[in-house]
Amino acid sequence: MHFLYVIIFSMFKQILLVIILSNFVSAVAFPAGIQCPSPDYEVEAAIVGAEIRQSEDADQELFFLIQLINRSVNKKIDFDEPFRIDVKDEFENRYHSMSSEEKRRRTKSTSLYPQEKFTIPCRFQLPVITAENISVSVSDHSGKIAQHLSMKTSEIKNWGGKSPDDASNEDLQVLYPREKKIFAPGDIIYLKVKFSERAGRPGNLHVVMPHYILSDEKAQGQYELRVPPDAAEGDFQVIVLAVWGTPPESRVISKTLFLQIKG
Repeated sequence: MHFLYVIIFSMFKQILLVIILSNFVSAVAFPAGIQCPSPDYEVEAAIVGAEIRQSEDADQELFFLIQLINRSVNKKIDFDEPFRIDVKDEFENRYHSMSSEEKRRRTKSTSLYPQEKFTIPCRFQLPVITAENISVSVSDHSGKIAQHLSMKTSEIKNWGGKSPDDASNEDLQVLYPREKKIFAPGDIIYLKVKFSERAGRPGNLHVVMPHYILSDEKAQGQYELRVPPDAAEGDFQVIVLAVWGTPPESRVISKTLFLQIKG
């Protein structure tokens, strides 16, 4: 019996020693009041400004922005552009990108810092009229970003041949430059927009150009944009999107300028 007590007491001392050492190591590694940051990061994605619009060659296309936000407190995210964007409907119809500029872009590395936003303009084929749900997946070449989004066609502006609201279109006006104005590679485009008194100043404004996106949370309305020095001759689109409110309740109005590039 005495031998059994000795064994039990010895086991108890070992267990107690393990517990004490564990608490000591924890206290040394992570002192009270200091949090160990998680190695994980969180990227939020949202579709903004979805609409059916008419391109210069009179074809209709689906246009929208994908907005990525790094919600991490202290972790930056490194990813590779251009992104792979896949669009399909509930019938498994897949839609092709209409952006010729995207196909010519070379891979480049970009960093998204904590709380920073990154906007991706997307142009795709017009979905079939019977579609009710559109799914969008976005991923980068490194595989660090992979998001799956969806939108209802009833939420897409001008879906099903609905005419734009003329009063709403007046809420965003492009004062300069005029349509078809000619620019040379490297030129400065002076862009000026105004907003109606009824709508007020939007919470965000995006100016989308080939290879470049300007986002202005103050929506100041006057910008100097540079035509890329290597821009090819031909048509050159500048898209202006004004966003009132926040997704999914946001209201978006866009205007597209068709300019000309000549060397």
